[in-house]
Amino acid sequence: MKKLLILLVSVNLLGVACNTTKKTTSPKVEVIPNVEAGTTLVRWDFTPNSKSNLEQILEKATAEKKLVFVDAYATWCGPCKLMDQNVFTHSPTAQFFNENFISYKANIEKDNGPTLKLLYEVNALPGLLFLDAKGNLLVKEENSVTISQLKSLAERALAKAKK
Repeated sequence: MKKLLILLVSVNLLGVACNTTKKTTSPKVEVIPNVEAGTTLVRWDFTPNSKSNLEQILEKATAEKKLVFVDAYATWCGPCKLMDQNVFTHSPTAQFFNENFISYKANIEKDNGPTLKLLYEVNALPGLLFLDAKGNLLVKEENSVTISQLKSLAERALAKAKK
């Protein structure tokens, strides 16, 4: 009985680990082939907030006529790590994002991350933000997502930006 109680408490703590005000869940398992035979692996072109600030990212987005995708994360966030392993490694999605977005990986506890967290009211991790080149929020998700869910969010942001 004591072991069961410890297990339940541990599972509960893990579920709350990346939550500041609302519940964060792990992404559902989604099996999508990463690359077809004979194709080149494309890596996600993330700029970390330790190398650039949001202003520089927005300037780059303006110059390249792209939107901005921000992955707001923390090193202790389990769902953030799962997205790094299962979503941000998917080559076709990386290619789509590299073509349409300037991707910015912002640790909310370092550099300009705390300011970004406050500015865009990121209350749960991972915080997935889609911005126009002026920094206006187009789409926001505060939860881990699957590959297809992330692409759907990106397509919504692209459609919203065209209006």
